[in-house]
Parts: sequence; structure tokens; C-alpha cells
Amino acid sequence: MSLPSGLKAEVAVVDLDGTLLRCNSFTEFVKFIFRRKPSLRFQLARIVLRRKLRLLSHSEAKQHILRLVAGKLHSVDINSFITRLHRYLNDDVVAFVSSCPKKLLATAAPALYARPLGDSLGFDEVVATEIGGDENKGEKKLDSVRKSGVTFGPSVAVVSDHSDDMPLFLANRDGINILVTSHGPEIITIADCRPTTGI
Repeated sequence: MSLPSGLKAEVAVVDLDGTLLRCNSFTEFVKFIFRRKPSLRFQLARIVLRRKLRLLSHSEAKQHILRLVAGKLHSVDINSFITRLHRYLNDDVVAFVSSCPKKLLATAAPALYARPLGDSLGFDEVVATEIGGDENKGEKKLDSVRKSGVTFGPSVAVVSDHSDDMPLFLANRDGINILVTSHGPEIITIADCRPTTGI
């Protein structure tokens, strides 16, 4: 399924993994580091094993890996990784986002590569997970998007593939909400938007 032709928004708020990219960028990042930085392989494998054994949460493992590579990746490394990610771009999402005057990439992926990737794709701003910070997902992502100056409404499109972004969809109940599925992007309607937190 594809989006109706002529669908336009003034602002696009776009998720990265599974939405703009047809992959999990952090999994690709871990593989890239493993191949690119042999001196980090043992420590990286140890973190991944601890995650597989559920001794670390996803967020904790992400932070351990980000601290491991801090200062060890150079711009040439990041640029090489970004070039790799371009092969996973979702053409339908890229085409829609390209038509929007203002573009915001909102992701739980690390800012370490999400910002340069966003820059390479013409995004005006990127909100992502910082080293040492909370994972930028759910309510935290919604807060980050609002702090970036986005005011939700009819001229805003939220594009995502994941229920983690339900707070964004709910906040944008008067705008355009696009759910990316294995069949392609589809417009969804939030008929009954309830608060995302308890009473």
C-alpha cells in the first residue's frame, strides 16, 4: 500500500529504524564496529553476550556500547557507516518526507550517527539518544519533539512503524499519522485518543 498522491504536510516527524530505514540501525552499528575496530571486538562481544543473557537491558547495552566507542570512532568511520545505511532507505518514506518543508528525525538511535545521517538526508533537526542520557523513546521522544519546537496539528505528519511512538501519534491526533508496515506506509486514524499515562 502507498500513500495517496498529493499528500502533504508542513512538518514531518519521522522515526528512523523500521520507518526511514528498513533495518535496525543499532544492530547494523554493532556489526560495523565489530568489523571496523578489531581492538574493540572482545569488549563488544562481552556486552552483546550480557544483553543476550538478559543481564543488561537494551538501553543499558546501548549505553555501554556508546561509552566503549566514545573517542574511538572518527568522522571517516561515521561517514562510512552512514553510507552503509543509505542502502536501507525506505523510498516511500523518503519521497513523502522530501515533500515536507520542515523535517525532524526523532529516534531512539544514538545521536552519534543519527545526527550526521539526518544531515545527509536534509533533516532540519534530529532528536536522538545521547551518550549517558535516557533512551529517546515513548514519552521522552514526545518531550524531545516538543522541545524542538513542533506544535502538533493538521499540518504535522508523524511517520513511524512502532507502538513505542504511540505518544507521538496521540499528540498528533488532529494531524496526519502514517504507520509504516511491511506492506508499506498507511495513514491511520486515532479515533479515541486517551492520555498515555495513568490518572
